[in-house]
Amino acid sequence: MFLLDGVRRRLSLVSLLVFGSVAGCGGSSNHLGTSLKGLAHSDGGKNVAVLMGSPNGLPGVPTDILELDLLFRNTQVDLGFDEVVKDNEATTDDIFSATADAASDADTLFWYFSGHGNTGIMLAEDRSFTFSEVANAVMAARNNRPLERLVVMIDSCYSGSFVDGRTPIIPSNDGDSVRSKCIPMAGALSSSEDAMAEIGKFQGTLFNQAFVLASSTKNETSADLGRTRGGAFTWSLRGVINESSASDRDATILEISQRTRRDTEDVGGHTPVWSAFPSAQILGEKFFLYE
Repeated sequence: MFLLDGVRRRLSLVSLLVFGSVAGCGGSSNHLGTSLKGLAHSDGGKNVAVLMGSPNGLPGVPTDILELDLLFRNTQVDLGFDEVVKDNEATTDDIFSATADAASDADTLFWYFSGHGNTGIMLAEDRSFTFSEVANAVMAARNNRPLERLVVMIDSCYSGSFVDGRTPIIPSNDGDSVRSKCIPMAGALSSSEDAMAEIGKFQGTLFNQAFVLASSTKNETSADLGRTRGGAFTWSLRGVINESSASDRDATILEISQRTRRDTEDVGGHTPVWSAFPSAQILGEKFFLYE
């Protein structure tokens, strides 16, 4: 973790996943009489959100989780999720069990993590973990029935490594153990170069469609703005969602992502990246429920 111009930077690894597939969409839903599109995409199925955080000294992580939970429960915004599970001091057991339970009968799973990390790994309260462990827990709970759609958003350093590129990020060594809390690469992941392949192998077994939005590129740290605002990415995302829900209900997933990138660059100095499969279909869908 670095302190730059009064802004804490998260040397977190997280970046997440996303590798997608091709699956059908559309159709009518029994959710409020609307046709579900965008993030909460299913044909009248169950849409759940799992919000996991692990501070390890980052003051903004609890804020990220608590504020996102409020956002998902906001009936005026209505993102279309039927259930929200949260934990702002999660161990790996907490993460795996909560995710598996929530995903067991879900059609759409929204999976979010805020905390430290590095290329290909994330840091829970007890140890580092890979997304493969999360995926395996979900598939076991579902008896290998793929989710219709998996949405992943990560607020962590180098999170773009799951979206673009296989080259490990070598953390800077400034000799300051207090300011730098990046997970060492050695032994953290058996093949950190293949972080993308690690997630990609679950295409068609873990999910049919996928969208990932990561807080920074594969070469960047991500900023923690402190206890009041939380992570720069999550703070920007929440602001964009709230503003758009009030003034632009026709905003697409791509437009929300673009606006979040612009605001994150302004307040945090890093650039969110995303990927989707099937790309044109998902990115062109409305972010909010159709009225």
